[in-house]
Amino acid sequence: MELPQGTHDLYQHLGAHGHNDHDASSEHASVNHEEHDVVEHGTEVKTSPLIEHDPESRTTTLRVSQIPVVKILKKVAPYAIVFVVAIGLFLLLLTNFSFKSLFTSSSTAKPKVITQYTNLEGYNKWISGYFYEVTDSSILAPDYDISGNGLTNYQKFMLGLNPKRKDTLGLGITDTQALINGINPLTGSAMPEEQKKLVAQYIDLELVSNKLSLATSQASGLVAGASSNVSETRNVVVINQTENGLLTIPTLGITAPIVWTSDVKNFDKDLQSGVIHYPGTAMPGEIGTSYISGHSSNYVWAKGDYNKIFETLANLKQYDSFSISVNDEAGKKITFHYVVTGSSIYKADDQAQFASQGKSVVALSTCWPIGTTSKRLVVFAELSQVER
Repeated sequence: MELPQGTHDLYQHLGAHGHNDHDASSEHASVNHEEHDVVEHGTEVKTSPLIEHDPESRTTTLRVSQIPVVKILKKVAPYAIVFVVAIGLFLLLLTNFSFKSLFTSSSTAKPKVITQYTNLEGYNKWISGYFYEVTDSSILAPDYDISGNGLTNYQKFMLGLNPKRKDTLGLGITDTQALINGINPLTGSAMPEEQKKLVAQYIDLELVSNKLSLATSQASGLVAGASSNVSETRNVVVINQTENGLLTIPTLGITAPIVWTSDVKNFDKDLQSGVIHYPGTAMPGEIGTSYISGHSSNYVWAKGDYNKIFETLANLKQYDSFSISVNDEAGKKITFHYVVTGSSIYKADDQAQFASQGKSVVALSTCWPIGTTSKRLVVFAELSQVER
């Protein structure tokens, strides 16, 4: 048998390729032999999307810049979207989660009153001019009200009022009432613009007025607008429970019917129509705790227009006011005015939230935190006035 002559002939006889002829093709074929094949003698060249084959130079180039990130993202994206949608549906349908709370602010539109003290050095010098020997330094504190007219020492300092007197000038009304009426307590004439700005910055006149009303009712036992003592209001008003009452909270922009629920099994149904009064608790105007509850959130499929009526209840602060209007059995409208005294958070089954305080108190309650049901936020308020 005639043997092939030369290295080139020997390589062909063995089915191999010369190094100089196909070195580049062989090298790149090994990069990803499952992805492409390079075949000689006119056979079609099958290459990977990541590989460029140049038939003229007989070389193959790996295009690293075209790694298929977009392709991977396209494959992953549908699964990610399905996951996000599933989580959203779970929160929306199977929990009390509220998406609205993520995008809305719970603050009210009411202008914010400055509460920080910016000139304590000047304040201390001012207050020391009225008190030379004081054993209890707490009465000189900026947030203390020495005169009892509803204004703090610091507020009197900012307005130049006498901290010892309820009526600085002797107008016959308290400095607070003068400010509420737009009168300058230092002159008896209309407040100038600069004083109006100071009042707007440092004093919430509505809170001050509520504070005075509450203090007056607690001190004297009398309810303004009524001929009876606060402690004797039980059974003075016989509420017609066949007609809904009306709860109005101006600072929160809340107006809602009060349903006089007769049985706890009706809670869910009655909450569709407003807020509910717990059966067995005191009625508004009576001595004891009148317990009124409303939703802070609810399931998306739940019926009713009041599923989030109390979602901003936590924004009520001390000395805010609200009212409850009812009809008595004679058909006469009566309005009870309340002033907020504080708030607490209780476990749902904690009976302390229903306890009588020996006063005419309303407890506004809702599930807390929003989207849960294990606890209750309860805002307490005391009766300050009865309007007949």
